[in-house]
Amino acid sequence: QGLRLYSLRAAAAFLQTVLNVKPQQLRAAVAPFHEERLEEYRVGFTLADASEVVHGVVWPLVGAEDESTDCVGQIEAALEEAGPIEGDRIEHAAVTPEHVLDQMRRLGVTVITQPHFILEKGDTYLRDIEAGDHDSLYRCRTFLNWNIPLAGGSDAPFGTADPWTAMRAAVSRRTASGQTLGCNEALNPEQALALFLGSLETPGKMRHIQPGMTADLCLLKHPWNVARTRLTNDDVQLVINKGKPIYRKQVNPAMPG
Repeated sequence: QGLRLYSLRAAAAFLQTVLNVKPQQLRAAVAPFHEERLEEYRVGFTLADASEVVHGVVWPLVGAEDESTDCVGQIEAALEEAGPIEGDRIEHAAVTPEHVLDQMRRLGVTVITQPHFILEKGDTYLRDIEAGDHDSLYRCRTFLNWNIPLAGGSDAPFGTADPWTAMRAAVSRRTASGQTLGCNEALNPEQALALFLGSLETPGKMRHIQPGMTADLCLLKHPWNVARTRLTNDDVQLVINKGKPIYRKQVNPAMPG
């Protein structure tokens, strides 16, 4: 375990020396790596004004560590020594104990969560993870209550790439079998939608339409007061990304009578 801390601190020091940057000019993204189960965390370092990963560090699980182990908290503590900057984020935050919430808020990290895992893997979580950790799984509302920026991701191909499925799961907190997991973490439809309204640079900050900005729009079949009760991709009629249409729903012509 000591070697993991050393490698992380050494990586931050190495980048500061080689790239001639201050700690505040580095950004770190933490993400878990799965095969059949969680095997390790991977920490990718980028420059604060860029998205390209310039260096990576592996944080392997050791001994009896698993998804319920607070590895993210340990990684955060090591990174805190290097100094947090705007843009630092935690991917997944699959298990977030209460005692790390204050530290996460102080660090200013953004959480990228995957609420659809409650639907897709929730029954496995209920079976294999201790009941005392169930309320810590894929938190959503708690992060908002603590003013910790929150955004949604897919983790595709390990999870669905459909954001509407993730939104429904964030609201219902239902597993595939219909059981509830973490009902206190449920979001309302507006909060669930906001998970996907940020930019790549600031995913936890919702964008707003302004005159002159490049269009990033999703046109729905129904008004929001109807769509919010459905949260389905079947309502999507047109998607415009950076001013260019990338999806248009095909309407089948009426069958001849």
